[in-house]
Amino acid sequence: TILVGDFNARPDAHELLPLFQTFFDVWEVVDEDPGYTFPANGPDRRIDYIITSHDIEVLDAEVLETLASDHLPVIADIIINAL
Repeated sequence: TILVGDFNARPDAHELLPLFQTFFDVWEVVDEDPGYTFPANGPDRRIDYIITSHDIEVLDAEVLETLASDHLPVIADIIINAL
């Protein structure tokens, strides 16, 4: 399972706790960067996510710098193993 999008909440928001108990936030593989995504012209918070089930291996995650939207996009390198 892969779920992506604007969750309109910061990582420590109470409403996200059930998701993070079940799924993996890919940003956890990036330690040195807060991953701010909003607003695009001066990001000061992380409200955009990629979360996966625990059977998906996450290699890396990154926020891209672009003004194509009011949010910065999040991308991730992942490995999905065939069953």
